[in-house]
Amino acid sequence: MANAKTKGARIALEQELARWVVSDRRVRLFLRDDDATDATPALARLADISALRNIPLLLAAIPKFATAKLAIFLDEQPLITPCVHGYAHTNHAPASEKKMELGDHRALDIVIGELTAGRNKLQEMFGSKLSNLLVPPWNRISEDVARAAVGSGFTGISGFGWQLTNQDQVWVNTHVDIINWKSGKANKSLDVVLTELTTNLAIARENNYAPLGILTHHLVHDDSGWAMLDALFLLLEELAATEWLAADDLVGGNGAGEL
Repeated sequence: MANAKTKGARIALEQELARWVVSDRRVRLFLRDDDATDATPALARLADISALRNIPLLLAAIPKFATAKLAIFLDEQPLITPCVHGYAHTNHAPASEKKMELGDHRALDIVIGELTAGRNKLQEMFGSKLSNLLVPPWNRISEDVARAAVGSGFTGISGFGWQLTNQDQVWVNTHVDIINWKSGKANKSLDVVLTELTTNLAIARENNYAPLGILTHHLVHDDSGWAMLDALFLLLEELAATEWLAADDLVGGNGAGEL
C-alpha cells in the first residue's frame, strides 16, 4: 500500500498531467542509463524491465572499457540503443573544479581524437545499432568541445537539465535522476522521483511541451531502487497521457541542455 507521501506525489503528478490533456498534448518520455561496460546481471535486470514495459533505452557505454560480451548481449536487445559515453570516463579537471572529461583542460584535438577513437571502437562493436548521440561523463562538456564533437559527426548531445547555454547543438537531455549522488549514491524513493517528475513536467509544458528524460545507473541500483523503478514504470503505464520514445527519435526536438 502506498504511503501518504507517495499518494500525495501521485495526485500532484495527475494534476500536472491533466494540464497536458487539456492542451491535447502527450508527455514524451525517454530513458537513459549510464556507465555500461559489460553484460552484467544489473544490466540484464534493466533490460528485462525495458522489455516488460516496452521502453526504449539509450545506453551510454564507456568506449575504453566496453567488452565484446556487451556487444553480444545488446545484439539480442532490440529496445536498447548504445551510445558513446565520453572515452574513458576519466576526470581531467583540477581538484578545485567539478569532475570533467570533456572540458577545456586538454588540447581540443586530443579530446576530439579520443571521442573519435571511442566512437570507432563502438561502431565496430555495435554497427548501425550505435546512436550518434554523445553522453558526456558527469553530464558536463565545454562549449568548444560540444561544438567540435557535433562538427566531427555526433548528431547531438544528451546531458542533464534545462538551461541551454549554447544553441548550436541539438540537446536531448535527461531531467530526473533516480540516484541522489550528494547522499552517497542513495536511491531515491518513489515519492521523491514523482515530485521531481511533476516539477520537470511543468517546466517542459512551459517550454513548448518539451520531451523529458529519466536517468538511471544500473550499476548502483540497490533493491529499493529496482523496486522504485518497477513502481514508477507501472504508474506511468497506467497514465494514458505519457508515451516512451527512443532518444534518437527526439533529435531535432526541444530538449534543452545544461552545461
